[in-house]
Amino acid sequence: MADFFKTVPQGINYSSEFLRCKQTVEIILQASQKKFIFDNRLNEQHHETFSEVKLRATEFLTSVPPDASHILI
Repeated sequence: MADFFKTVPQGINYSSEFLRCKQTVEIILQASQKKFIFDNRLNEQHHETFSEVKLRATEFLTSVPPDASHILI
């Protein structure tokens, strides 16, 4: 997987704050030197209503710069 990310153009990279995601980011970082932004809006939330999920996702997506050409989540 890390080798694949070497070929992905540099852009804005996001990850949730969960340990398994941070571990994956570490592997990618070692292979590709890509930097990631950890955002709690990407964390899985238990006991959320659909409306709450939709609001959280919309808030995250509207915060992504509109001119970003490569976005990795």
